[in-house]
Amino acid sequence: MGPAFATHTVTVAPRLRFLDDRLQVFALAEGQYGRWREANDREFSHFYGNTKVSRLQDDPTWVHGSVLGDDTVRSAYDAAFWRLREIGARYTLPESWTGLAGAARAVLSLLARNAWILWQAQKRIYGAVISDPEFGSASLDGDANFYETPAMSNVNLTLSVTF
Repeated sequence: MGPAFATHTVTVAPRLRFLDDRLQVFALAEGQYGRWREANDREFSHFYGNTKVSRLQDDPTWVHGSVLGDDTVRSAYDAAFWRLREIGARYTLPESWTGLAGAARAVLSLLARNAWILWQAQKRIYGAVISDPEFGSASLDGDANFYETPAMSNVNLTLSVTF
């Protein structure tokens, strides 16, 4: 079927600074290539005739794999993707503001992790939506993660004050 882990990983992490370095905007994007995944829940749907391709049998590759009992034809997919791992901003409040509260320094940060998938090599496998090429399995409605937990997406707003 192919490698279970990415053979190539690329990371891009730009950082921009403004207002005499008081405002920082940053991001982290990661791409993974060379990995194949198997969507077992889709394979069972095809096996029991619950999908369009299994009923019509109009795709020669699928039919060939089905006749030979090659499960990977019904469930293997290219799991290459680019994901926005982090995006955020950090603002150091002016000393004139922090001094009013008796603080030496204050920083306000906003951070989003695992925000979204920017690109994925294969979005469907025989009509089933691949919800997350890194963790999830394919499903007809795009919400399946068959026995797997997807990457947690979260947004954090933090105020750090030094006295």
